[in-house]
Amino acid sequence: MQSNGLLISGKSNQILVGETEASGYEKVRILSYFGQTPASVDKRDDQIILAGPGSYEVGGIEVYGTSVGAGEGTIYIYDVDGVSVAVIPGLDDVLSDKKIEKLEEIGVDVCILTTGKIGQKTLYDMAKRIGANYIVFTTEVVDLENSSSTKLLKVMPDTLPEGSEVVVLQANG
Repeated sequence: MQSNGLLISGKSNQILVGETEASGYEKVRILSYFGQTPASVDKRDDQIILAGPGSYEVGGIEVYGTSVGAGEGTIYIYDVDGVSVAVIPGLDDVLSDKKIEKLEEIGVDVCILTTGKIGQKTLYDMAKRIGANYIVFTTEVVDLENSSSTKLLKVMPDTLPEGSEVVVLQANG
């Protein structure tokens, strides 16, 4: 089966995160998983769909979802082998100071951004405020300097960079 999405792998667990067609907001499709399926998620065929904000545990991977705002989706934070990965959907506006502080308290190591109505520089500044070590864009970076491009980003807790690095994740194809 072929799927589009972002593969997040740990030592013993991996999940493929992608969008599903849902009622006006992004949901998460977890395609590869191990262990018991918790009752707090919707399991359909080979998909586990997290229905918005909340705390989940899927196959040993802790997932925390927090609402972006009315109709703008959910930010999902995955704890994979001690690395915290936040996936932020395309935004129409900058996150509130309260939301940024909440993400900063959680401790985001990798921030994956999808370009929405706000520019990449604004997204970059927001991710730096969150405190992410890696700021990852899923589209070509046009207004930032000093970015690198890769098809695979391997991150381990003991090799996180000091400060923030910008990475463009290339689609496989």
